[in-house]
Amino acid sequence: MPRLTDPEDYPRAMLLYAREAIALAHNREQADLDNDRIFELALAHLVQNVGTAAETTRRNRQFWNGRLERERASLLNFRNRIAHDSDPMDRNGLWHAVTVSFPTIIPTLEKIVAANNPAQ
Repeated sequence: MPRLTDPEDYPRAMLLYAREAIALAHNREQADLDNDRIFELALAHLVQNVGTAAETTRRNRQFWNGRLERERASLLNFRNRIAHDSDPMDRNGLWHAVTVSFPTIIPTLEKIVAANNPAQ
């Protein structure tokens, strides 16, 4: 996984973690979160990592150029709830992030990553 030290690392990390979460949830149902604690914790960890990568500083605001601003704010807020709230986990929010939010942001993240890493 990328080290989050340069501005271009953030969208690449978001993309990798989001793809991994989607792959993990493939052929699963939301009810599986109630019945499989390891699955729940693994998804929570990946969602939290996407939210951490979505966090921004002044140093990389111009890099994002307003793209995904609302989505990044939402993911960061959800990341903070996962990290700081106690159980029970917001399983509805977790499932929504993986099945709705992530597939929505992936095309934009792919464009951002491609534009900043033309050799890849």
